[in-house]
Amino acid sequence: MQTEGHAAIGMDWRTSVRAVFAQVAGRAMPPQAHAAVPQVRAIELGPDDPLPRLDRPAVFRGAARSWGCAEWTLASLGAQYSDDRVWMPDGFVALSDAVRHVFDGGPDAIRFWPLFTQHPELLDALDLGFLARHRSRDAYPIDQGIQVFAGTHHSEPTPLHIANDSNLFVQCEGSKRWVLYPASATRVLGLERFDAEYRRPADAMSPDRFDPLHPDPAHPAAALPSLEIVLNPGDVLYAPPFWWHTVQNVDGPTLAFGVRWVDPVRCLRNAPALALLDLGATRPPIWRSLAVSRRAFPLVFLEHIDPAGDPASEQAWRASLEAGFAEYARRMQAAGLGLPRPWA
Repeated sequence: MQTEGHAAIGMDWRTSVRAVFAQVAGRAMPPQAHAAVPQVRAIELGPDDPLPRLDRPAVFRGAARSWGCAEWTLASLGAQYSDDRVWMPDGFVALSDAVRHVFDGGPDAIRFWPLFTQHPELLDALDLGFLARHRSRDAYPIDQGIQVFAGTHHSEPTPLHIANDSNLFVQCEGSKRWVLYPASATRVLGLERFDAEYRRPADAMSPDRFDPLHPDPAHPAAALPSLEIVLNPGDVLYAPPFWWHTVQNVDGPTLAFGVRWVDPVRCLRNAPALALLDLGATRPPIWRSLAVSRRAFPLVFLEHIDPAGDPASEQAWRASLEAGFAEYARRMQAAGLGLPRPWA
């Protein structure tokens, strides 16, 4: 029988191993407060340029201006799909109500909206060849779906976080400001928790937490190398895995979507310690996260983080995902964006 003392020793051992991984996740020395803030240069590309590196963010300026989705607006989608259910912090609501909240200056943005899973015919409005061409640079990409984000400058920014996704982020309407930090910043920012693959800084719940959008010069993280990018309509951002980032709506309304995938080999190359930490995630386990995120990212929150809500609304929302997912998966596979072997 395991004694309380043995259980404590085991927990201490696991905690120590995780702490070691967190400490070695970055190779930069801790920066000094009040030092000049170094900047990381973004890779600026034209619409037809190849993606030269997979470990640095890059912007394809104007690459999506000729896509069908360039004509989309939050108002038009809200009117066309008004009865769709979307997940908001307070539960599931009709899309028309969520859009009204956004336009009325509410603080909650519409995040992780699974529009393409619910309506896979909308994939025809994207240049799937462009997306497949750049995603194919990774050897084993695991599809993590397409999530739509919408809000205004009144919406709360996306908090600073780090995760294992690769992302081609397409700006359709309005402008967004991204502030990014390389994985080496983990040594200074720390990690709030070790049991989830979506991670925030260690001081995320502190009233004195670091705010990259309005950095306090006295905070040690203010001297970290940073990268700031403003996306305008038609721009496409490539965000590699394990880059810390926060996102703010500059003006509004804004409408954008992220085409995401996870490549285990890419993750190990870009940030081996953080990739190994993901193997120990339990909220949710990495295998479960990879499976459910294809349908809709909020499923991760519903199953493991915030299961409260209206069961009837959640059931109807899940049914809408299942109704469209088979067609979504078929179209993505035909475009070379589905699951490659051995994941298929």
